Amino acid sequence: EGAARAVLSQHASFLASCRLPPNEVAARLTAAVRQAIADAEAIPEGFTGLQQSPEGPPPPPKYVSLVLREAKKGAFAAAVMASLPPGTGPEAARANVAAGGRPDYHVTLWHSQATTHGPLPSTLQALEGVECEVVPVFVGADDKCVAVAVEIRDPVGQDACMNFVPHVTLWTAEGTLNKYSNELLQKCPAGGGRGKDGKSV
Repeated sequence: EGAARAVLSQHASFLASCRLPPNEVAARLTAAVRQAIADAEAIPEGFTGLQQSPEGPPPPPKYVSLVLREAKKGAFAAAVMASLPPGTGPEAARANVAAGGRPDYHVTLWHSQATTHGPLPSTLQALEGVECEVVPVFVGADDKCVAVAVEIRDPVGQDACMNFVPHVTLWTAEGTLNKYSNELLQKCPAGGGRGKDGKSV
């Protein structure tokens, strides 16, 4: 209670405008803290700090992706943007890529919140740490997004991706959800019939 009084004394002018005197505020605050401590659930045995979680299985992954190598991501993004005809693609996207782009460029293979993806396949879990080649196929760009469809080479392969069009999102305008890149690429003539086998229909 003494510590609470000391802190409250620094705000005497504010407390003077309250209906309760400072001593009463300190007493009530201290009582509320003590009651909260008394009502708190007991800490499980063996739990020795906020940074350590109780024993148990790790939480399930939220998504699985292929991440482009740090040393090559800049060249990849710059080459894709350079392939766009002059005057196409937002200037903001060009400036963003020129400044280094996103923290990482990746191909989402599976996402827990995608209703079309289903449960995490065991085949994806087995691919953790595997490297493969990712080859650009075509680019989709409008005023909200720039994304490039890719071919995922073996040993991972196209079938590992649950998205209709495997791709890397290079840029999205402020307020645009990342999933919009899926819609953009499916609207492109080259992506309208593109399935997981990489063939056009």
